[in-house]
Amino acid sequence: MTFSADQGAAWGRLMAAAQAGDSAAYRQLLTEILPFVRAIIVRQIGRTDEDAAQEALLSLHLVRHTYDPDRPFKPWLAAIVRHRLLDGLRRQTRRAKNEITVDDFDVTADRLTANSDQEAVDEVQALRHALDQLPEAQRQAILLVRLQDKSLAEAAVELGTNVGALKVSVHRALKRLKSLLGGE
Repeated sequence: MTFSADQGAAWGRLMAAAQAGDSAAYRQLLTEILPFVRAIIVRQIGRTDEDAAQEALLSLHLVRHTYDPDRPFKPWLAAIVRHRLLDGLRRQTRRAKNEITVDDFDVTADRLTANSDQEAVDEVQALRHALDQLPEAQRQAILLVRLQDKSLAEAAVELGTNVGALKVSVHRALKRLKSLLGGE
């Protein structure tokens, strides 16, 4: 599928109209760019991924105010899609690093559940209590970045801060939680 430069210019005009409040232009833009977004995804990861396409459109929606109508639209959009794909791959890698195949462990307890349900409840309560002791900004940073697994950029937008300040909040919150939970 090919996309012409004229098409990119037309999309730029639609985005400019959308920025000015034209909801019909915005709907038309989203409809027209979806095949382009899907093509970028296929080119980048070698397969279709509708979730990735929808996440890219959501990212576009969140940063639509940053588009400069004097600049080409297609490279701006392509950069958003590529960055969204990278965020998704980073998230998958983080999750995969924390997953453990249970079949690889020898049985070390003579019953199926080594930890009691009460121990798990106590740990959750201790974590909640520790989170409650954090300043609000640090608590929100931890909730969004670590517990809801949002990217730093997404969390920064949601919290109305910049990525650097968010990183500092997360670092301080983790240090404080470690102290509150008896870590080294």
